[in-house]
Amino acid sequence: MSNITLKAAGFIVAYYVLSAIGFATLHAFGITYIDDRIIWAALPMMLILAALAYYAQSNRTEMFNLRQLRFTWDHTPLFLVPFLTVATVIAALIESIVHGSFSILLIAAVLLALLIGFAEEAMFRRFILELPGENPSIAQSVGIFFLSVITFAGVHMMNVFSDMSLYEAFQQSLYTINFGVISALLYMVTKNFLALVFWHMATDFGLFTSQLGIFQSPALIGQVIDIVMWVSTGLSVVYGGLRLYRRFRLNPAPAA
Repeated sequence: MSNITLKAAGFIVAYYVLSAIGFATLHAFGITYIDDRIIWAALPMMLILAALAYYAQSNRTEMFNLRQLRFTWDHTPLFLVPFLTVATVIAALIESIVHGSFSILLIAAVLLALLIGFAEEAMFRRFILELPGENPSIAQSVGIFFLSVITFAGVHMMNVFSDMSLYEAFQQSLYTINFGVISALLYMVTKNFLALVFWHMATDFGLFTSQLGIFQSPALIGQVIDIVMWVSTGLSVVYGGLRLYRRFRLNPAPAA
């Protein structure tokens, strides 16, 4: 087994174990997955997981390259996602103040969504998909793609330690496959880590606000984000296809 494989397995297993311990600890204090209190109680756990995911990275400075917030980074609308996500948060805060429903849990929801977005995109997208290094073979690309999707779905099985039934956790894991496929594809083509972090954040923030009350802004702006993501996915499929075509054209398979 190569050192790269051992490194990947070690960090992924560590992420799973720490997730299980975190949820089990919360459950021991009577805080389950569907409890509103988990929005603030899970912050220490996610901070630890975010630190682990950050430590796993080989090139940390490039993660926060602000050029990712420009159209010229990948020539897709992905650069808009961080701005739209920030707008969602601000709109929800204003909405809560206007309606008199502001709660400190809303601030905790912002922080938790950001930590989840960073930790999971850093570990299951950036870390895994960068394992082969530059110019991976087709086989390596396919392998890490499926590893990214499967391990991301699998980490949601750790929710069984938070009083979620095995069936419910399995259903949630299946539900995340679509998200994992799109995120993995987008990262492999665009390398826009920040956009994926904020997309993940917007998704989870929308779920948290639906738990806390009726908020219109996350749903409305979320529709714009969805359009941006679908357009970006379509363009990424085209760009990825063109890269494969050029690669095979420049390096044709040897004749039998």
